[in-house]
Amino acid sequence: MRKFKEIDDIYFGTFPGEVRPDSVTDEVVSVIKPFISNQSCIVGGQSGSSRVLKILRRNHTVEDIENAVDIFLKYNITPKVDMIFGFYFEKDEDEEQTISFLNRIIKKGAIIHMDEDDMFNVVEEQAKEGVDFFTIHVGVTKEIINYLVDHPRTMGIVSRGGTFLASWILENDQENPFHRRYDYLLEMAREYDFTLSLGDGMRPGGIFDSTDYAQIQELLEISKLVIASLLYQYWDKLNKLLRFYLTTAALILVVITSMGIYGFLSAAYQETATKSDIVDKELAVIEMKKERFVENRDYLLEEKKSVSIELALKYVDSGSGLDFTEFFMFGFLSIGAGGIGIFSAMTFERIMKK
Repeated sequence: MRKFKEIDDIYFGTFPGEVRPDSVTDEVVSVIKPFISNQSCIVGGQSGSSRVLKILRRNHTVEDIENAVDIFLKYNITPKVDMIFGFYFEKDEDEEQTISFLNRIIKKGAIIHMDEDDMFNVVEEQAKEGVDFFTIHVGVTKEIINYLVDHPRTMGIVSRGGTFLASWILENDQENPFHRRYDYLLEMAREYDFTLSLGDGMRPGGIFDSTDYAQIQELLEISKLVIASLLYQYWDKLNKLLRFYLTTAALILVVITSMGIYGFLSAAYQETATKSDIVDKELAVIEMKKERFVENRDYLLEEKKSVSIELALKYVDSGSGLDFTEFFMFGFLSIGAGGIGIFSAMTFERIMKK
């Protein structure tokens, strides 16, 4: 402890290190708290599924993770919990358990921690296991996510992978590692011989979000990366015309995507948003007309009922002096059906003839 006091800054359980959940006890944290400089600590949780933790041989339980979170929060240390999704042996129920667990500890005050090395390590580990196909959202960029924060979609981000990356970008305020280190991802693909599917993390969840800024920007980013990697790998094998065409296309894509939200794509988005607003207003007007029609209908029905009752009372009080026309009107208005009214009038006429 004397040696600790001689050190100005001590960082416990911070990147690139982390703390095992089962090693976090009230006694340990109370002892080290006065000597550490960091206000947060990384907890190596890995998963919220007991089955996954057992397969990984992590030697800790889901309860250990939650207990570590509670203890750190007790001493005003923000727990940042490492979580990994996408193990090849994971089942839907495992992912559901992990998501449920994350929601529970986030409500307590924990932050989900995962650095870019963790992301690439997961890809590499699965590649070593023999996985030969990966869908990775390399086109989800920090610029797109920041734009969506200021211009929310009607249906939000519906891609699960896109949602995870968006959350990571916002939490860490950094660029998507798979986009920034795309060359490293290609090196891994070549080394372990797996196929990359550049997933559309910004695909729309509704017609109003279709072809918006986020979707088109992501598609252009993916196109730029694909063309650049193609030129890099096959430059010597491509003929001059194709090289010129692809190089020109790549440069145009660089210019368009670099223009950002103030450029060409922003205008396209604003046009789509304006059309959406117009449709919303037209629907509101139609709904208002519908409500007014229903109100007028109910009012006229009440008026008809009131007039029928008044006429009936009038002729009952008079007792006599009914002619053919008056009786016809009375029968039609009181009963509310033309056929029955005519029938009543014909019956009255026969009686008079007798």
